[in-house]
Amino acid sequence: MTEHAQHELPDLPYDYDSLKGISEDVVRFHHDKHHASYIKGRNSAEEQLQTARDEGDWSQIRLIKENESFNQSGQVLHNIYWQNLGGPGGRPDGDLLEQIETDFGSFDTFKEEFTEVCTASGRSGWALLLYDMSDGRLHTGLVDFHNQFSWWNVVPILACDVWEHAYYYDQGPDRGKYVDAFFNNINWDDVSQRLEAAQAA
Repeated sequence: MTEHAQHELPDLPYDYDSLKGISEDVVRFHHDKHHASYIKGRNSAEEQLQTARDEGDWSQIRLIKENESFNQSGQVLHNIYWQNLGGPGGRPDGDLLEQIETDFGSFDTFKEEFTEVCTASGRSGWALLLYDMSDGRLHTGLVDFHNQFSWWNVVPILACDVWEHAYYYDQGPDRGKYVDAFFNNINWDDVSQRLEAAQAA
């Protein structure tokens, strides 16, 4: 039997009450309960997978892989989401702004498109800004839940959680108001670093 280290919930890089328009209660519940649940689910799926390997019993492999994919995706996207926040919002600058203007025409067009992606499906999921390794361009992406409509050969550099637990307590059904709050808290330095790392890969 091969032992693997358990995945752990990372601390927030800022205080729970630091975000403008997103309450401390929501941040605590979102981070400490929801994010933690995906890490617990991933650890559980990996334990079940190891048991299947040890026993040579593959009867539950589809369910195990389904749970592993869902929870791993939830873990990774939440990690990006929290790191993307805690900044002053506004607009980026430098190479990131230039890339956005090249690929979307203007920052305002990008923000409008990203906001529409956030509100488009009405379902729980994510809006993403993706760097496509195959064409060197930025794209917006819509993901239902954590892993449906996934893209390949892309690196997410900005992630907005549009599951109801991220905003309903503060904004009710007004997802657009939550997206405004999201933009007011973006840490563009983190987004820029993710873009640079993707371009260098």
